[in-house]
Amino acid sequence: MKTIITLTAVMAMLYCGAHYSEAAVPHFFIGANAQWNDPTGDFGEAADEVEGAVWDGNAAGVMGGQFDAGVISDNGQLYFGYRLVNFDEKDADGSVEWRNNSRWLAGLRWHVINSLEAPITPILGAGVSAGKTEGIFKQPGPGDMIIAELTSDMTWGWFVEGGAAFRIPEAPIVLNGGVQYHRYEASFEHEDLNIEFSISYLTYQLGAQIYF
Repeated sequence: MKTIITLTAVMAMLYCGAHYSEAAVPHFFIGANAQWNDPTGDFGEAADEVEGAVWDGNAAGVMGGQFDAGVISDNGQLYFGYRLVNFDEKDADGSVEWRNNSRWLAGLRWHVINSLEAPITPILGAGVSAGKTEGIFKQPGPGDMIIAELTSDMTWGWFVEGGAAFRIPEAPIVLNGGVQYHRYEASFEHEDLNIEFSISYLTYQLGAQIYF
C-alpha cells in the first residue's frame, strides 16, 4: 500500500515537471467506473466432477467498480485507485467460492492524440495492482464439504488497458470506456493444503472523471 502511494506520487511529480511546458497544465481529478469482469484461462474453468480436489478457478463473470484519483493533462493521466470485485461461482459444486478479489491500483494512461480538446481521444495504459485474495475451498462434487476459508498473502500484479475518452465541451468532465486485462498470482496454505492460482480476467468498463 505505502509502496503504491509513494510510486504514484513520484511518477506524478516527474510527469508534471516533464510536460508542464508542452501540454495543458495538469489538473487533479477523481473518477469512477462501472465494470464487468470476465475470468479467462484456468481461472474461469469450473472444477471437474471427479474424486479429490481439482483446483480450477471456478470463477464466473460479475459486475464491479473502480474509484481513482490523480492528475490529468493533454498528454495523459497518472492515477491511484481501488477496484471492487467479488467473483461469482461458475459451478455451485465446484472447488472454490471466491470471497474478495478487490485490489489497490497505480497506473498511467497515455492520450494517443495528446489533446483533450479532440472530440475523442484514444487511450493506452498500464499499471500495477496489489491486494489479498479470499476464498472458500470445498471438496468438488455434491455435498459442498468446506475444507477451509483462506486468505492469501498480499501479491503484486499488473494490468494493461485500451479505450477512448470524450471530454464534454465547456465542462471539466471526461467520459471514458475501454477494456483492461488483469493478471496476478495468489497462493493459499492451510495445514497440508497448498494451492496456487494464476488469476486473470478481462474488464469492460464505462465511467467518468471530474477534474479541477
